[in-house]
Amino acid sequence: MQQLTLSPLAQQKRATYCLPAHSPAWLHPLFDAYATLEAAQEQQLAQTPRTPACHKGCTACCTHLIPALPAEILGIRFYLNHGIPAELRHTLRNNLNHVPEGTCPFLHLGGCSIYTIRPMVCRRYLVFSQPCAPGEHPEHTRPDDIFQASPAHYLSALAHTFPIYQSLGLAAPGDTPTLPFFLQQTVLLASLDWHESISA
Repeated sequence: MQQLTLSPLAQQKRATYCLPAHSPAWLHPLFDAYATLEAAQEQQLAQTPRTPACHKGCTACCTHLIPALPAEILGIRFYLNHGIPAELRHTLRNNLNHVPEGTCPFLHLGGCSIYTIRPMVCRRYLVFSQPCAPGEHPEHTRPDDIFQASPAHYLSALAHTFPIYQSLGLAAPGDTPTLPFFLQQTVLLASLDWHESISA
């Protein structure tokens, strides 16, 4: 597979991410993927007159089932133990027993406790017109208000995660990114036992 590079805008995005000290080499491609996705989305949004209604403090989509890829789950596990203060880590671990069904296990005090390394689906999910009402699923109530990210942009971002699968001995998707490969490996954050992932 050819060497992937970041666009100038993606490089700017990448420079804003604060990675934990002594992050392993395999973690960096994941942040390259996030930067690539966010840069592509910003360019796509610039071509539409509509403005996303999502805003800081809105957690409506955090109460939905959130899918993530194996590489993202590995990144979250590392970040939980090396990227957040010990006090917050202890609180999250204790809160795992009280997370409402269907809610992201990392929603804490009205915000995302793993925002830096939140999955791609969280970065891609945007709505127009107005913020989501509590419990609303815009894909059913107003599908035309959901930002439709370009599949090509998504796949170009996913291509950056290939080295992670290869370096950790996970199933490598080959030389060409395909959406079915990733869909088959997607799991729900709420379905995992995070107790074992967060050090006491």
